[in-house]
Amino acid sequence: MPASADVVLFAIRSAIRVNEQVRRGFAGMVSAEEIHLPLPSFPSSPSVETARTYYEADGAQYLEGDAKLRTLFDRWQQLGEAEALEFVRCYQEHWALDAANAAPAGSVLAADLTWDDYRALLTVRQWQRGGDKSPSLLQRAAGTLIEIAVDYHLQVPGAVNTASPNGKLVKAFLEAIDEVQFAEGSQHMLGTRLVDALFVSVLETLRDHPELAADSERGRLLVKTVAGDLTGKAQKLIEAAPDQLARDRVQDFAATLFPSLLTSAAATVVADPRRFIGLGRQAQVDLISGVGTAILGSLQDRKLGLETLFSRETLEAAVRAVLVAAARHPQLLGAKGEGAGKLVAAVAKELGDDANVIGPGLLPELVRLVLEKGAENLDILLPDKNQPERHLLARALKAVLPVLAAKPPAGAKWKPALRSEDALALAEALLDEVVRNPQWVTDEAAAKSPRLGEVVGAVLAALRNEAGPRLRRESAVAILAAAVEAVGRRLELGVKDAQGRHVVAAVVGAIVKTVHGDGAALEAAWLFAREEALQRLTQLILDEIAQAGEPAKLLGRVQAFLDEAVERIRKGTPWWWDELAPLLREHLAKGG
Repeated sequence: MPASADVVLFAIRSAIRVNEQVRRGFAGMVSAEEIHLPLPSFPSSPSVETARTYYEADGAQYLEGDAKLRTLFDRWQQLGEAEALEFVRCYQEHWALDAANAAPAGSVLAADLTWDDYRALLTVRQWQRGGDKSPSLLQRAAGTLIEIAVDYHLQVPGAVNTASPNGKLVKAFLEAIDEVQFAEGSQHMLGTRLVDALFVSVLETLRDHPELAADSERGRLLVKTVAGDLTGKAQKLIEAAPDQLARDRVQDFAATLFPSLLTSAAATVVADPRRFIGLGRQAQVDLISGVGTAILGSLQDRKLGLETLFSRETLEAAVRAVLVAAARHPQLLGAKGEGAGKLVAAVAKELGDDANVIGPGLLPELVRLVLEKGAENLDILLPDKNQPERHLLARALKAVLPVLAAKPPAGAKWKPALRSEDALALAEALLDEVVRNPQWVTDEAAAKSPRLGEVVGAVLAALRNEAGPRLRRESAVAILAAAVEAVGRRLELGVKDAQGRHVVAAVVGAIVKTVHGDGAALEAAWLFAREEALQRLTQLILDEIAQAGEPAKLLGRVQAFLDEAVERIRKGTPWWWDELAPLLREHLAKGG
C-alpha cells in the first residue's frame, strides 16, 4: 500500500493533469457527499440489496473500523431514504476502489481519468469519511490539501513533481505531517486548519523564494524538519492547554510562525551563508527548527500574549535576527537555538508596559530592534544567558520608554505627545549608540556615567520648557538622538553642572530658545525654524562641544555664539553654513 504522502501527491497530480472541465470536479469530489464524475459500470444496478450482499462478502474489510457503515449494514432493512442513499453510495465507492486496485496500471477510463486516478481519489475519500479508526493528521487534512494544490499549481511550477526541487520540498512537508504522533488517548489534536495554513505557506514560500529549493537536499531537510518539529511542539502545547481558547492560540501562532521560519531561512542561511560558516547542513536546519519550537514554546506564558503581539512581518524580522544571533553565539542561545524563545519573551515582557502606553504596534518593533541590533554582539550585550531580561539593549529602552511615555508637565511650551513612530525612530538611534558604547547601561559604570533615561529625560524637558509649538516631533526626535550621541562621545556633557543642569540639556535648551523662544529675533526664527536648518544647527553645536570647551563654561560660550550668529542674520550680514563651525570654535576656545 503506498504511503499516505504518495497517495496525496498522486491525487493532486491527477486533479491537475486532467482537462480543466474535469479538474474542479475531481478536486471537489474528495470532500463532497456524492461523486459527480462517472464511476465505472457496475455488474448490477446499485441498490441496498446489492450493497448488503457486497459487504457480506468481498467488501467485509470495509466494515472494520467504520462504525457508521457497520450501523447502516446492520440496519439495512430499516434504512430511511437518506440512509439508503448513503449506504448505496458507500457501496459504489468501495466497489470502484476494489476495481481500481485490481486494474492494470495506466488503464484509461472516461474523461481521461485512469484507474490509478480513481484509486487515489477513492482512497482519500475513505479517509475523509472516517473509514480509518485512527487517521493520521495528513489523512484528515488530505481533501483540503488537494484543493489548495489545484489552486496553486500554476503559481508554483513542479510543486507536485517529485523529481523537481519544488516537488521534493512539497513531498517532504506531506511526509512530516504524516509522521506527527498523538499521545494515546489524547482528547485534543491539531486541527486540519493549521495543516492547510502550513501547506499554503510552503507553496507561497516556494513561489516567492525559489532559492529555498535550489539546494534541494537542504530545502527538503529544512521543510520536513521544521514542519515536523513545529507541529509536534504545537501538539504537545495543545494537549497541555487548559481550554479551547488556549488551543486556538497555539494553532494561530504556529500558522504565523511557520512561514516566518521558512522566509527567514531563505533570507539568512540560503541568501547569506557567510553568517553561518562552520555550521553543516543538518546543524543549520536544526538551528532554524530549534529557534521556531523555542519561540512557539514561549506561548506557555499566557500573560505575555505573544501570539497577539507580532504580525507576520515583525515576527519574520525577529526570527531572522534571532537566527543570526544563535548562529554566532551558540554558547548563549544553544546549538539549536533553545534559548531563542526565552530571549524574545524576556525582551517583550521587559518593554511591554511602557511601550503599550506610547502606542499600539510599538512593542513588536522594539523587540525586533533589540534582536537585530544585538545579533552580532550578543556576547557583549547579554552578559548572563540565564537572565535574558538583562540584555543591555532591552535595559537601555527600559530606561528611556517611561520618559517618552510621560505626559507633558503643566506649563510646558512644547506639548505634543510622542507617538509610536517617534519612539521607534529614537530607539533605533539610541540602540546604535549603546552598541557603540555599552557603558551607558552597565552596572559597573552606573555610579560614574549618566543613565540613558536621565539624559533623554533632561533633554526632553529642555525641549518642553524652551521650544515653541512650531517644533515638529521629527525634529525633537533628531535633537534627542544627537544629544545622546554627543554625550556618548564626551561624558561630561551628560553630568550635572553646579546649578544641577545636565550640560547637554542646557545647551539644547539655549538653541531652541534662540529659535523658538518668545524673544527670538524674527529673522533668525524665520531661518532656523525650518526643520532641516534647526537640526543642522543643533548637530553642528553638539558635534563641536563633544570635542572642545570647558564643561563649566560651555553654555555661556554657546549662547555667545548663538547671539553673534543671530545678530549677523538680523543685520543682513552675508554668511554661509561653512562659516559657523569656525565661529563656534572661536567662542569655545576663548579664555575667561
